Amino acid sequence: MDKKAAAETRARISAAAGAEAGAAVPAGSAILRAFRILEVLGDSDESPQLAAIAQAVRLPKPTVLRILATLEHAGLVCRE
Repeated sequence: MDKKAAAETRARISAAAGAEAGAAVPAGSAILRAFRILEVLGDSDESPQLAAIAQAVRLPKPTVLRILATLEHAGLVCRE
């Protein structure tokens, strides 16, 4: 996916999640929370720490860890 397509995808995800500047991802939206986490990972030059990811998506660390474990199980992310 080229940079323009990635930016458009991020914009659609953010709009769907109501993620305006400073807005939290809706609590009941598991898929959108997972996409926000993937977005943070994709925007990072280096592997971010759990605390940084949690702060970026405005979710508790245990929630982010659970979502990351699910994404890892699906083969969408890996630990470094």
